[in-house]
Amino acid sequence: MPNAPIHTPTVLLIGASRGLGYAMAAEFLKKGWNVVGTVRAGNDRTLLHDLANAHPDRVAIETLDITQPEQIQALRERLSGRTFDVLFVNAGTTNPDPTQTIGEVCRVVLSGHVTVVSMPFAL
Repeated sequence: MPNAPIHTPTVLLIGASRGLGYAMAAEFLKKGWNVVGTVRAGNDRTLLHDLANAHPDRVAIETLDITQPEQIQALRERLSGRTFDVLFVNAGTTNPDPTQTIGEVCRVVLSGHVTVVSMPFAL
């Protein structure tokens, strides 16, 4: 039987600049996976950037703010044709508007998560 190419699994981590997302990226790398992780625009160097520098062929960084539908669409277009074995949505949010209620903040966050989760099926 001919040798089949070895499949290297790839994870798409939405929100991987620090904390849990970064820790997951590092752990997936240890297990032999490739990682595509997202960070918000305006983030200066993050721990994920350091990980990408250490593993340039295995870690890719994409910019995404899940509360911005146009950014979700742009990510969809950039990743078109790619296959992911796991999608993990870990993105958080900051709220610069002190007049917003927690309900409004949750609506924005949840609508972004629902949009992102539906995205890979359209890739």
